[in-house]
Amino acid sequence: FRVTWTPTSCCFATEEQMRPIYENEYDRSNEGYIKNYIESKSEFTYEKSEPFSSIDGLLFQAGEHVGNVEIKTRTNASDKYPTYMISATKVGSILRMSKEDKVIPLLIVRFTDGVFVVVLEDKYEKRIGGRHDRNDSHDTETCMYIPMTEFVQI
Repeated sequence: FRVTWTPTSCCFATEEQMRPIYENEYDRSNEGYIKNYIESKSEFTYEKSEPFSSIDGLLFQAGEHVGNVEIKTRTNASDKYPTYMISATKVGSILRMSKEDKVIPLLIVRFTDGVFVVVLEDKYEKRIGGRHDRNDSHDTETCMYIPMTEFVQI
């Protein structure tokens, strides 16, 4: 394994797997916002998972682990696009981990017009997609396109 560190990113992987870590203070702040939002709107509590985990956190109800959570933020309204794009590899990891833990796999997204949740399933359309703003070739991959009609506002 090799570790690299710059003021804006850190990597920990084999040479072949080396990728920057893009999580930043804004992401951590958003996760805190989602934690507070969930806990204020429901009887659930949220606990951040360990660094480098396949999920962002765990959802608990009455002390019982009931869900594995991935948290995302978008700078657009929830109705701007007909689908929500997410890495198929990421969804696969969350689904496997949730099946092992016997809990619900959840994606929670903060849009400009609210916080929305969907139960992840391996049923959505898959095709190549991604982002191009970070000049990272790994940001283009097989993605799942989840219809926005599947999401529920919290």
